Amino acid sequence: MKNFKLIFLFLMSISLIACTKTISEDDFIKKAQDFHVNYNESNYYKNYRILKKNSGMSALQADYERSFVFVKSRLGNFKSVTLLNVNFAQTTSTGKKLIRVSFDSEFELGVAKEFFYFSESGDLYRHEIFSKNFLDKET
Repeated sequence: MKNFKLIFLFLMSISLIACTKTISEDDFIKKAQDFHVNYNESNYYKNYRILKKNSGMSALQADYERSFVFVKSRLGNFKSVTLLNVNFAQTTSTGKKLIRVSFDSEFELGVAKEFFYFSESGDLYRHEIFSKNFLDKET
């Protein structure tokens, strides 16, 4: 009976592992592209809602949208992305591990470094964007 329980537990653990979806680099790229579609269409509120739901960020929607109106005024529409790397970046205060996906992104008016932070299950948690275009033009 003891051997049966051990075999049963072993088989259950194998089936749980087999049912766990692994997030691939292609999945991360697709999620970043979806983010950029919303950006190009000026549907910033869609990205805001995803981030708010998954991270509980405290920024107001109006502030978030104002930030991306500024980004778009300096970079224009998104054109393409090149994946640089995927790595574990940090653990949140609630113990959630985040995966940082780094991109070189090309826009109509310049380039940017973008960092998308995802939970291990693939939920978008945070987005950061850096570009010299934010500094070079007069405000």
